Amino acid sequence: MVSMEFKLINLLREKFPHYLGDDCAVISSPKGKLLLTTDELVQDVHFKLNYCSLEDVGYKSVSAGCSDIAAMGGELIGVLIAIAIPDGFGENELSMLYSGVEKFCRCNCEILGGNISRTDGKLHIVVSAVGSAPRPILRSGAKADDFIYLTGTLGGALAGYFLLTNRFSGDISPIQRDMLSVRHRKPRSRINEGKLIGEFEVNSMIDISDGFYSDIMHIAEESNLGINIEIDEIPLYPGVRTVADNLGIEPHILAARSGEEYELIFTAPEKIGNKVAIALSEQFDTPVTPVGKMTRTGININLEGKPISPNELIGWEHKFA
Repeated sequence: MVSMEFKLINLLREKFPHYLGDDCAVISSPKGKLLLTTDELVQDVHFKLNYCSLEDVGYKSVSAGCSDIAAMGGELIGVLIAIAIPDGFGENELSMLYSGVEKFCRCNCEILGGNISRTDGKLHIVVSAVGSAPRPILRSGAKADDFIYLTGTLGGALAGYFLLTNRFSGDISPIQRDMLSVRHRKPRSRINEGKLIGEFEVNSMIDISDGFYSDIMHIAEESNLGINIEIDEIPLYPGVRTVADNLGIEPHILAARSGEEYELIFTAPEKIGNKVAIALSEQFDTPVTPVGKMTRTGININLEGKPISPNELIGWEHKFA
């Protein structure tokens, strides 16, 4: 099932012959391939200020925008940030927002420029990120029989959302509550891991912004392949099982739905995938888990050896009139 967002993207593909569909645009330059991407966060669509601070929003906006560079196996160079601020948004608010931007950029990249304007609506933030890669990793490069690999753990962003919006009413340790809250409010993109993965001959990659199932389907569709997934192999973020059990949701289904995780999915032959896993573990202590394989045809999703409907796993979709 194609979401309305991707129906609109396909419409743009028909109108503009240049290829659209990967995490970044790729432009040839004398020093290699330049990666360009842009992302927008809108108040009450991507964040709510009743449980996210402006510092959180600043950090999250840049982390989300830069994750696309990681998803192409690129090295992050810098960002440009355009902000449309609503009435009542003054110097103190702008300072808090940019403190979050600065915290992300201090460790990852430079701020190259941007723009500030007023809006009659709600807070909008547009982040354009610039990177480079000798060999950008596309969504369309997966091969049949590639293993599907996942960095890190999943489910924390959605479980954190349920906590922050008071949908969870059970007992959970204060440490796990804080971890889940931060996972939703200030997600960490895999900037260094993506660059390192780019040094290996992996065939395709994407970051998890819409949800594991939704995003692995982007790879399958762009590569004209099928998938065979064992979703109970997805490692769970701490506290996810507690929240899922309280809400009556199977924990791995919650994890597969969870968007804005910014973990990386990549596909590669088993030998290459094992080398990547060792490298990420040694350099960053980041786990890598095989969760399925690319197939020539078909969409097969299993939970504890039994097939389940893909409709149970659909993650974030933009709603358009």
